[in-house]
Amino acid sequence: MYVNEVGHNLSLQENVKPLPSATSRSVSYYAYIEQSLRKGDEIELLTNYGTRYESMRERRGYGKNNAVKSDEHNETRVIRNLAERKDIVALIRGMSEDGLYQLTTFLSSKIRKGLDDSTSFTCSGQAPDEDNSDLIRQCVARRRISWLSSHLKKRLSRLRGTPLSQNIDQFRLFKPGTIVYVHDWPQDDARPPYTGLGTISDFYKDEEGRDSYEITVSDNKFIEHAPEAVLTIPTEEDLVGAPKRTRASWQKWKKELTLPQRRRDMFQEFDSCMWDASTTRKLFSDANQYSFQVRAKILESLRWDVVEEVLFLVCDRNHFFRPYDEKVWCRLSMDLMTTVLHILANYLLNGATACATGPYEAIINAARAASDKLRYLAASLDDLAFASPKSDASERVVVVDSVLANRMQVDIFKNSRSSLDIEWYQTRQIVTVVHPLLLLLQVDSYSVETLCGAIGVDVTSPFVIHYEAKARQWTEME
Repeated sequence: MYVNEVGHNLSLQENVKPLPSATSRSVSYYAYIEQSLRKGDEIELLTNYGTRYESMRERRGYGKNNAVKSDEHNETRVIRNLAERKDIVALIRGMSEDGLYQLTTFLSSKIRKGLDDSTSFTCSGQAPDEDNSDLIRQCVARRRISWLSSHLKKRLSRLRGTPLSQNIDQFRLFKPGTIVYVHDWPQDDARPPYTGLGTISDFYKDEEGRDSYEITVSDNKFIEHAPEAVLTIPTEEDLVGAPKRTRASWQKWKKELTLPQRRRDMFQEFDSCMWDASTTRKLFSDANQYSFQVRAKILESLRWDVVEEVLFLVCDRNHFFRPYDEKVWCRLSMDLMTTVLHILANYLLNGATACATGPYEAIINAARAASDKLRYLAASLDDLAFASPKSDASERVVVVDSVLANRMQVDIFKNSRSSLDIEWYQTRQIVTVVHPLLLLLQVDSYSVETLCGAIGVDVTSPFVIHYEAKARQWTEME
């Protein structure tokens, strides 16, 4: 049984509503149908998810704002997903180690295993060539878990760099404040030997250089010079009848004692989630039983997902701003953006283990081709126009070589004697797109001057000098 959504279609009437719930963890629905139904009759079940569902309606193409494109439009989907990735990473960067552990456990036990099994079965060539929509989503999900794991790993690494309050001495098992179980000490003393719980209050070396401890026991009494040999870590049985404060302190200490192993397990889990280039090769090898068309669809979906990863990286570093925004980039620039990003995505999907010379030269050639379009006026005005930031998106403007007015409506420009500002397009629409993406390849011989020389831009222009100085700071910070 399926329940559809009424959306903004006034001809559809809601007949399924949620029941009030004491908690927000689950939702129950009831259906109310005015007319009676005979056996075998069918009726469409419809509900209304309210205003909070509007973003999902827009993604699916039936939102209230018809001017907003659905996720079928690649560039619009990238903009939406980048915003969500930003929110996710902001959440991760504020997580505690316990939060990371809980999330990692959930991903491992509830999500990743099923994805690995299904995609590995596909890569083996044994899966039937039937409905492929689930397969595409599984492959993309596997890639996204890889991306998510990389950010979880970064967060754990940063937390690990902060020393714990108890890590005073990495080589001493028992530290001040540690609850221990004392076995039959002191001996050869007028007092009877003590067996029970105590708390380390101080430590020192005996005459032979061995660790010796001062221990506080009940009634604020002290045991001095207790050797490490008579002390053990308390068990659950040892803590029976102990005060709640003592048990709480012991549990906290025991938890920190197990942190190194837990961290190793988490790092191992993160590494196992990383995208393996062999997965890509298996999916697209000739031995795979899926047709070329199916594999092409999978590759296209994966490629766009890596595009999002790359754009998030350069935007997060403040090297790139508002990708695919029609008020910032013209169509020529966005097409170049897509070309460069796809070159990088293909390189990264295959593990980025090959020489970077191939993608580097392909990106330089793409930038040169875009610049040639500009210089020889081969690009149409539609390719060079922007959505006007001061009006609705339907008004298009171009950048002209004029002191009085930098932007001009396309219709007015056609009937004027103004000329396009070619240098502005080359620097702001080509250099600023290509340079931050080329830096990711880490080619030693590359610089802003190299790119400017390839596309015919004067490296002594004020913009290039300013941009080159700013770009140099990027590499120094990294």
